[in-house]
Amino acid sequence: MKWILFIFLLGCSSAKYTIGVDSYGNDERIERKTCVIYTTDSSISSLQFQEYKRYLTLVLWDKGYRVVDNPDSSNVSIFFDCGISDPARHEMVRSLPTWGVTGTRQVSTSGTIYVNPYSGNVEYNQEQYNTPSYGVIGYRDVHQSTTLYRRFINLVAFNTSDHSRIWQVAISSTGSSGDLRKTVAYMLVGAKDYIGNSSGEIKKVHVNINNEQAKSLLK
Repeated sequence: MKWILFIFLLGCSSAKYTIGVDSYGNDERIERKTCVIYTTDSSISSLQFQEYKRYLTLVLWDKGYRVVDNPDSSNVSIFFDCGISDPARHEMVRSLPTWGVTGTRQVSTSGTIYVNPYSGNVEYNQEQYNTPSYGVIGYRDVHQSTTLYRRFINLVAFNTSDHSRIWQVAISSTGSSGDLRKTVAYMLVGAKDYIGNSSGEIKKVHVNINNEQAKSLLK
């Protein structure tokens, strides 16, 4: 299926990640935030999981959580999974302005006075100058095609003592990058403020591609 998207400004999309965050629950009553991170996705290799776990560990640290490897030492179990869709090709139409002359901005005249050598009369020679004004005189459609991917992360936290659900976060993003490893870092940073609490609605978060925290996760 081909989607036709009418987009007037595309340049900004390449400078940031736009992320949707939908979170529920609250961890205010959890006194000791010591957690173990698990993955529910069997398709994620152990090496991939260790890298994603490192990202999540650093983000959770800012939220007051300490990640441990021993389940007996934890009071919170956090389940993590992520994924990316197959590439989908989309056609887009950019409407670009056409510039041209829209009228006359200024009319000026100049002249010279001289003596006609044949008649001896004083004569005046006048010239008029028109300065055109420029602006948008129309629009033209430029057709482009791009490949987009849908990326997602799901986080669910349980109380290890009674297995009750404490909070959950669904994070999504659509863009041209098929590098899930890089995108996961930006998505976790963008969703950080809503981990452990309710977003109240699906929040749209923009993370600049030069975000220092996201870049530090990738080092």
